[in-house]
Parts: sequence; structure tokens; C-alpha cells
Amino acid sequence: FLSVPATMFVFCFGGDIIQLLFDTTQHQSVVAVSLLRIVCFGGIFCCFGSTLNTIMYAADRSDKVFSILLSACIAKAAVSWLLCGMPQFNIKAFAVSTVCFYTIIFMRSICEVKKLGVTLNLWDVFAIPALSALSSLFLLSLPKIIASDTPTITRVETNTKCCQDKKPSAGLP
Repeated sequence: FLSVPATMFVFCFGGDIIQLLFDTTQHQSVVAVSLLRIVCFGGIFCCFGSTLNTIMYAADRSDKVFSILLSACIAKAAVSWLLCGMPQFNIKAFAVSTVCFYTIIFMRSICEVKKLGVTLNLWDVFAIPALSALSSLFLLSLPKIIASDTPTITRVETNTKCCQDKKPSAGLP
């Protein structure tokens, strides 16, 4: 379950990683980070869903895994098609559809594993990796939190109106 803390790390520090690896403008970086953060939610569901699918493979129920993946693909295509044309979603529709894809896989996999009669200790399977990820993220983001308390100048405004009110003198062009 190393992928859960890794996904949480990318969620928190994805912007820094993108700026370090790619030569992007501030606007491009903001768009990429917002898409990356949306997809990170899907990554968490992907981690848990793949574990549950492994249980079904071990129980020789690959037909159920196939039907789960097929239904999730159909839902992803439908959500992408519906949301991509909406201006408020546009490219984010693909990230949202990816989260829907992995969420459907996770939810259906839980139902199918329960039908197999497998009992899952939810604390060991889901809560402990989530708590370890949150605690490690807190420790990793502590320097960033401390550094954000220092005041910085973000924008300097100039008074351009005073310069616009003056009329040029007769000798100057």
C-alpha cells in the first residue's frame, strides 16, 4: 500500500514537482496541478480497487473483474462525452471521468468480494494505509507550512492614474 502515501504526496507536492521538471508558465502550472489533484482522488480508489480485484482473481472470478472493468469503461466514456462539451469542465472532464472510472471499480469490487464471502478487516485494509499517508504528509508538509507563515510581498501596485492626468508641455512631443 505504498501507492496511497505516494498518491497523497503527489496531491500535496504535485505543483512543485511540475515546476521542477517542466518549463511552464504560472498559468500552465495551475491548470496542470488542478488536473493532477483531481486524478489523485482516482489514484486512491485505484489502489484499493486493484487489491480487491486481486482477491477476485485468486478466487478464480476473472469474469467478474472483466464485467467490472467493462462497466467502468462505459461509464468513463459517457462521463467524458457529457462533460467535455461543458465550458466549466472542458479538459477537467477527462480527469473527473478517470475518478469516476476508479470509483466504480472500487465500489463494484467491494460488492463482488463480499458476495464471495471474503471478510475484509476494513481497519487493516483501508484505514491504516490512509492514516499512515495522512501522518506522513503532515510531516512532509510541515516545512512548507512553517515557510508560508513568513510575510512576503506578492504584488506591488503602482499609481498610474497620476501620470495619465498630466498633460504634456508645449515644448515636448
